[in-house]
Amino acid sequence: HSGGDVNIAAGTYVDSAADDGIHADATLNISGGTTTLSTSYEGLEASDIYATGGTTYVSASDDGWNASGGSDSTGGSDFGGTTSGSNSMLRISGGYHYVACSGDGLDSNGNLEVTGGFTVVSQSGNGNGPLDYGDNSNYFKQSGGFLAAYGSNDMTVSSTGTQRSILGSWSSAVSTSQYMVVTNEGISYAVKPQFAAAYSLYISAEGFADGSVTIASASSISGGTEVFKGVYTDFTASTSSTLASGTWSSSSINIGSTNSTEHGGSGFPGGR
Repeated sequence: HSGGDVNIAAGTYVDSAADDGIHADATLNISGGTTTLSTSYEGLEASDIYATGGTTYVSASDDGWNASGGSDSTGGSDFGGTTSGSNSMLRISGGYHYVACSGDGLDSNGNLEVTGGFTVVSQSGNGNGPLDYGDNSNYFKQSGGFLAAYGSNDMTVSSTGTQRSILGSWSSAVSTSQYMVVTNEGISYAVKPQFAAAYSLYISAEGFADGSVTIASASSISGGTEVFKGVYTDFTASTSSTLASGTWSSSSINIGSTNSTEHGGSGFPGGR
């Protein structure tokens, strides 16, 4: 998709008519325009997904973005291509993207890369996670752009990329009426859960610098500018409670603590 507005309402369960919002057997490229998937089982699905621009809003009852091959674990055929899932790529290098889903948020059965753009993932659903990648020596790396991915703490993943990131998880939900406030050396973001309450947050931004970083919950903020889908800057937060913290340094770029003991990349496309 390279321009114009596209609005799609697809099926919301596996093997329903047109269950994928947008499907490509090989490569799906998003470079411009505005794409809105108001309902779908899986939002965007292809062997490889590349987002270099544009604006996307995806609502899905299973995975939001799914770069994979094979069959869904529920028995439905997710993908008609022949490319092995372990070779799949999901890469975001530009644009503004929002995902609201009950399965995995950004799900690659191969590799997951973020090099640019502004992406927000709001996810719920046990046995799934905001981010997911493959088990066959695959990786998730962020080297640019902004990504805030939050939701379940069952299957969380962290980056091994070159841009500073923090992953935190906790047992008491941050509700959709609250905020997660991330503070680092004079830089602050407030993230308000959109689709579902948050038990975890992965966040990485180009402005983060060496030094302390804290994720806290706040009941409210005053002032502020909404950058995109519940992400605010230039605000003042109410009294907050620390959820996770750490210190970035040249030897500790990707930090965090999590309740999860494994990432969700089991090789199953389209959900667990």
